Order: sequence, then structure tokens, then C-alpha cells
Amino acid sequence: AVKIYWNEGDALSLFSTNDGMEHLNIEIPSTSVSGTSAQFYGEVEAGTTDFVAIYPYASAATYNSGVISTVIPTTQSATSGSFANGAALCIASGTRTPGSTEVSGLNFSSLCSVIGFTLPSNIDFAQSVTISAKSGAKLAGSVSINCETAQITSVSEGSITLSGDFVGGNTYSFSGAVLQKSGAATDMKLTLQ
Repeated sequence: AVKIYWNEGDALSLFSTNDGMEHLNIEIPSTSVSGTSAQFYGEVEAGTTDFVAIYPYASAATYNSGVISTVIPTTQSATSGSFANGAALCIASGTRTPGSTEVSGLNFSSLCSVIGFTLPSNIDFAQSVTISAKSGAKLAGSVSINCETAQITSVSEGSITLSGDFVGGNTYSFSGAVLQKSGAATDMKLTLQ
């Protein structure tokens, strides 16, 4: 299992899910980060009590009738020993007691699979790696998320490109919507450039 750690500068998209309220995409920046825990602070519309949040913050993300539309990056930075910051899409829901200033219960669940691979040690020319599913399954791009089931219900693109300075023998990971719909194994194809 991969542990996900918060980074300084991480931010959430927070949406009110109350009926009759405007479903604004509010950017909530982190104020304190400590490994697998983080504190976020921001202002929300008065009277809202029910929320859904996604990580990472995306200015174009929307909420409508229990569905969030956002993006899993199709281009991700190659990071030796990890995956790109902001690539692992996560979701949480929470509530605020009337009169309280805190939204509680925001325990995030990953919406993506993080898959790693190790380049053979004799590879010293790779500048990018393109990942796709041999089955043609969609991995990234525009996604729709069912907030009730916390599952991705549609994905637009069939490949992810990792770019950066690759070193043979090192392990790299990418984050994508693999195994989210079927739960079945799928063969992956890596293309080095």
C-alpha cells in the first residue's frame, strides 16, 4: 500500500452539498502539514452544513446533483520513488454543526490507483514514458465522480505521460483511474521516449 503525504501548498476544492445552496468551488489551502495529516482553513457560505471535498484543488471543478467533474492529469511529472504532487485524486465528505466554524469528518479516500514501475538499470535515454491500458481502458483526463459512492463513473483519456529526468534502476509511479470501474486486472503498456 502506498502512503500519501500532504505537502506544503496543497489545497482542496470544497463544495456545499446542501439543497438550495449555491455549489461554489471554494479553494481551501493547507495551513499546517504533518505527514499524513493536514489542516485546511477557509470560509464557506453561511448556513451550509454538508460538504464534499476533493484533492487536489482544481479551479475548473464543478459539483452538480451529487456529481463532481474534475481532471486526473494526463501529463504528470516523473518523481523518483513516488508520484507527481497533485496527481492522486481523493474525495471526502464532512459536516459542520450549525454554530460551529469547523467542518468535521474529512477523511479522504483515494479515487485513483497509484502504480509503480522500475526502469531497467541500462535505460539512460528516457525523457518521457507513456502509459496506456492494453484493453483501451481510460486512465485520466476529464472525470465524473459519484459523490454518494465515491467512485469515478466516467473518464475521457486513454493514456498518461510521465515526463522528466528518468534514471535507470529507479522506481516511478503514476496515478490513474485504473481498476476503479471493473475491479479486474488490466495489462498496462509503457512506451519510452
